[in-house]
Amino acid sequence: PEARLTAADRSRALVVKARLALAADDQTDAAVKHLEDAIKAWPENLAAIELLSERHMGAGDFDKALEQLGNLQAAGVKSAELSIRIADAARALGRNERAAKTLDEAADAFPDKPAVQAAIGDLAMEKKDYDTARAAYEKALTLDPGYQDARLRIADLLVRKAKVREAIEYIEEGIRKNPSSAALLVGLGRMQIRLGEAGRQRKYYAQAEATFREALKVDPTSQGARLALARAQLRLEQPKPALKLLEELAVHPDVQEDLSYDLAQARAALGDYEGAVADYEQALTVRKDDPEILVGLAEAFIAKGEPAKARQP
Repeated sequence: PEARLTAADRSRALVVKARLALAADDQTDAAVKHLEDAIKAWPENLAAIELLSERHMGAGDFDKALEQLGNLQAAGVKSAELSIRIADAARALGRNERAAKTLDEAADAFPDKPAVQAAIGDLAMEKKDYDTARAAYEKALTLDPGYQDARLRIADLLVRKAKVREAIEYIEEGIRKNPSSAALLVGLGRMQIRLGEAGRQRKYYAQAEATFREALKVDPTSQGARLALARAQLRLEQPKPALKLLEELAVHPDVQEDLSYDLAQARAALGDYEGAVADYEQALTVRKDDPEILVGLAEAFIAKGEPAKARQP
């Protein structure tokens, strides 16, 4: 009976209800209510917080995400995870002072949470304060040596300093220490993609594809690895398997990111220009006036024989 469930178990059950509601076409309001109740029951339920926030953040509606999460906090719901998502929404809106204040308060309230230190590092990275960022990420690893997100962020910091190979070596060191980490393998694959982009060398994309497949062997449920694999396949000019994966991910309840741009690229590569146009236009509702999307849309219109409809990037 539900009355006998612990707060955490009740919260998890509500997340299951929310996912089932999200899978239906007309139950979004019910899903939101389930997620809010899940967070109130157990404020540390990261899955519930991410699903709730990504409903809006994934669609670029950061104001709504900030309002919804802020209302929960104002109602007395407190957790490190909730504070981090509030700071994420504030950062996306350019409200860095609010983000910093929220994270400083979270660091005082939850001094043992590595994710808070990682979020502080992210804010410093945005300001290009790399020394402060690295110190925060290293503090996160001190709090929890198994917190691989901090290692991935340090690798990203190295990339921003044009030290891609050093970043790869740093992740590989982490994999040697923790070979069962799918997150580190995905991080390594993304670094290999960056090497490929920097040198326009296909071999790195092939290495990345193999790395993402290895990550899926370690954790077959990793939707991040599946998405990374699909994007690697697009770079390797394998649009058919990429499209199959992307279509599955686009309707997966755990994937809140808008995949319209990826879908458009795959459809265009397969000659489905009508579908590509629809997806590019959907992508523009999330990434308004994005030059990359506008170029793809223009190319699709031209290939479709309707160049007059193309917008200037």
